Amino acid sequence: MSAYLVLLTTSPYHGSQFSEAIDLMLTLAAFDQSVSILILDQAVWGFIDHQQIIDQRQSTAGIIQGLSFYGIEQIYLEIESMTQYHLKPDQFILPLQFIHRDQVNSLMNQYTHLISL
Repeated sequence: MSAYLVLLTTSPYHGSQFSEAIDLMLTLAAFDQSVSILILDQAVWGFIDHQQIIDQRQSTAGIIQGLSFYGIEQIYLEIESMTQYHLKPDQFILPLQFIHRDQVNSLMNQYTHLISL
């Protein structure tokens, strides 16, 4: 089985990249592929609890909370991205694994496929 690491870097409220990445992850997982997520930069906003709707777009909370149903449970968040926006670990919807920026390359090397949209 292939192991995919999907890198999320964009806000769910600017463009369609975030939702396209979620769709891709769910499709891969539906076909029994191993999928993990690395949250970087503005993508942190898609995983916080009590999201505010911006530009009439829907909150991502529902679909994010359903990731485990598809077997997507390895979700990493870069600590520096979190602190850049003055967020705290208890503000996120799901349990996340927090890693430092200097650990990102090591994490990426553990996967056979890297996807960044």
